[in-house]
Amino acid sequence: DKFSYANQAISVRALEYLLKPYNEQELIYAVEEAMQHASRFIKKEPLKEDPAEEIAQTKEDDNENVRISLIREDIRTYIGKNYQNDISMQSAAQFMGYSEAYFCKLFKQCFRVNFSAYLNEYRIDKAKVMMADPRINIKDIGTACGYSDSNYFARVFKRITGQTPSDYRLAVAEKVIKG
Repeated sequence: DKFSYANQAISVRALEYLLKPYNEQELIYAVEEAMQHASRFIKKEPLKEDPAEEIAQTKEDDNENVRISLIREDIRTYIGKNYQNDISMQSAAQFMGYSEAYFCKLFKQCFRVNFSAYLNEYRIDKAKVMMADPRINIKDIGTACGYSDSNYFARVFKRITGQTPSDYRLAVAEKVIKG
């Protein structure tokens, strides 16, 4: 979970970056996505001759986009209501009524990141809002955002924001003072 590794992965245009310990389904999905990405460069799709076939495909794509939008909203609602609890990709899949593998694929399709990365970003965004109130203890903020271990919260916060929670809080306070 070191930022230098993630930074290096970005520089070589990695399609995915999994943190240890990783979920086996996330690894499988990442490899499948990489294979699909590579196959797009290997084979070229032939152009469709029939305009009606093209229109039918467009309607099918539109229906799929609506479906994905609805699923995305359901997932956002679930995370919004449960981010403070100990939730996992497995519990979200179960709540939504999908298998873990299928949910993992859907989630990646909806948000372009894996479940744990999205959940951490969501939680840290909530923590950043709470940091503006200096009366709230940083450990309590971590707990309120779903992190039972304050050290882990600090590591995740630093990895995502580039600052420790204390440094972030000081920077926010300085901005308020300067106006």
